[in-house]
Amino acid sequence: MYAANVTSLRRDWIDEARTIPTETVLHERGILKTLTGRGSKFVGPCPRCGTGVDRFAVHLGKGNGGAFYCRVCDLGGKDAISLVMFLDHCKFYRAVEILTGRPPPGRKAESNEERIAREHRASALRIQMLQRQRERQQREAEEQQRQHDKAYWLWARREPISGTIAEKYLREVRGITCSLPSTLAFLPPRKPAHHPALIACFAIPKEHPNGTLDQPRAAQAVQLTLLRSDGNGKADVPNPKISVGSHDGLPIVLAAATDLLSIAICEGIEDALSVHEAAGIGAWAAGGAHFMPALAAAVPERIESVTVFADDNDTGRTNAHKLAVALRERSVEVLVVGG
Repeated sequence: MYAANVTSLRRDWIDEARTIPTETVLHERGILKTLTGRGSKFVGPCPRCGTGVDRFAVHLGKGNGGAFYCRVCDLGGKDAISLVMFLDHCKFYRAVEILTGRPPPGRKAESNEERIAREHRASALRIQMLQRQRERQQREAEEQQRQHDKAYWLWARREPISGTIAEKYLREVRGITCSLPSTLAFLPPRKPAHHPALIACFAIPKEHPNGTLDQPRAAQAVQLTLLRSDGNGKADVPNPKISVGSHDGLPIVLAAATDLLSIAICEGIEDALSVHEAAGIGAWAAGGAHFMPALAAAVPERIESVTVFADDNDTGRTNAHKLAVALRERSVEVLVVGG
């Protein structure tokens, strides 16, 4: 009879913890104010590993009072109990005890010595995780700098595109007849085993009234389109397009915005040039579908309308619409084509 009563009381004790919303824990621990978002969706730095600015996501409309997930820790949950377990590195019953303020029915309360020992263990775990986090961030920063240095070096080795196989590829293979911008160049192979390439610089160069673009002097990120040695197409390799350096939020500007104050944003260079040629508007390339949404913040205030061209696949359509949503939030007129 006693065991059955304890079991029933423990169920009630756990149910009490489950009634506490995830938002309450986030608020009480000062985590909610570190997150950004609207409605029920928020993102921010992870309160457990401290990584990034958007690695930790919260959806208060999901789960039992709110769901959360950290992309670095690869851990998440759907209620306040799992959140406390995540934050305090503790087990289920201990998380319930923290939330209710009472030990499990049938068990004595935690002694002061036990509490101190548990807090010391949790503190040691947090220190270890922070140290691993700092080491990981240092490695990532060093690798990012190496990639930026490599992009700078590659761009410094470029040659003017006129008369090269890179121009031949764009003119004869892709049928582009418009003038080619200074953000495009030819990269000759450095070794016999290397492919020649069309090299493009991720940057926002100065635009002149006559429609020309200043030549980017230095590059922190470039995209290479590997070509056949005769320029009659892309190189026969699994991935002929290679990005070097971090370029999230930076476009490849291929044509300046005209008096129409309108630009087109496409995934690739070739499509963006074709759109510019056909419509006479400014043109940007994102360098890939996943990089399109971040370009919303880079669109200048003077631009009144943007035409977003979505590639005919799920990834292309999804990211084109994400870009459109972000632009509309800035009160920019947007048309999505192909989505």
